[in-house]
Amino acid sequence: MERRIFFTAAFLLGLLAFKWSPAGVVFALSSLFLWMLWRPSLCHSKVVCLLMICFWGGWLRGWVDCRREAPGLPDLKGPVTVQGYLLDSPRRWGSSTVFFFRVNQLGQMPVERSFTVLVRWSGCEQSPAPGDTWYLEGRFTQGKGPAYPGGFDEASWLWTQGACGVLQLNRYNATHYMSPPRGYTPRMLACRLRARMMAVLERIEHKEARALIAGVVFGETQSLPDHLQEQFRRTGTSHLLAASGMNVALLAGLILGAGKLCGLGPWRLAPLAMPAVIGYAFLAGCAPSITRAATGTTLALLALWMGRTTNPWNSLCLSVWLLLLWDPRQIYDL
Repeated sequence: MERRIFFTAAFLLGLLAFKWSPAGVVFALSSLFLWMLWRPSLCHSKVVCLLMICFWGGWLRGWVDCRREAPGLPDLKGPVTVQGYLLDSPRRWGSSTVFFFRVNQLGQMPVERSFTVLVRWSGCEQSPAPGDTWYLEGRFTQGKGPAYPGGFDEASWLWTQGACGVLQLNRYNATHYMSPPRGYTPRMLACRLRARMMAVLERIEHKEARALIAGVVFGETQSLPDHLQEQFRRTGTSHLLAASGMNVALLAGLILGAGKLCGLGPWRLAPLAMPAVIGYAFLAGCAPSITRAATGTTLALLALWMGRTTNPWNSLCLSVWLLLLWDPRQIYDL
């Protein structure tokens, strides 16, 4: 188990070292070799070879991710029009509504390579939903650097989210809703199901109860009244309004608990719980916290179904490898 943790740490340092200077790379490798000297069980030639493979494999994965990086914002002056679809649920950011938007068309011409921007919509009076196709008019801006040493670096944060800039909108810009989610990819199918579930919630007459259920289940807080959000902040329970790993654990626990009441063993319900957990991850928008929890829970359920004992460290290491090989930038959302 110690070797698995050691190799996972080497892979993580390799991913991080891609953005470091050569001195940082030397420091990372020196730290790993000191770890080996501190633990005699790691002092082996095969361990050294695997260490270098994991470290430089992480470095190479970061390099490949940067090569596939979307192009920068087009150099356009004045307002521009774009068409694309929402990648996540809109949320409040001060007096604005923000969400990530995948641009497929710039002006009247489709782009050669779609790219992601952060839309900051000031005075938004619409209710966009994930997967919806919109026509938007605004101004492209680059992310701002830190206002003071140690401050929030918006440009670096946008890079970790895979966005190449910001699209600024206000209430006077032209916007037009084009169509609901289309296509049959897992993301779009989840957006369709989410839209139907939100339509069912609209039948609840009590507005605050409807908004609270949407916030707890999907992390949808745009329709939550300001005074209710303030009450959650004052009581320190704002985390309940974010779709997180707790929701994944509750879902799996409810399915296994219901099976126990019906006289069914956990291993019989595990094949049912696994697709439910994965489906909920897509419904909640596949945020990094949800993805990590869903991956770990799925691995634990798979071990339960196969009759194997579950080692939390093994599940954690395997989850880290799977997630970071798929999307290396999730390392910045730990």
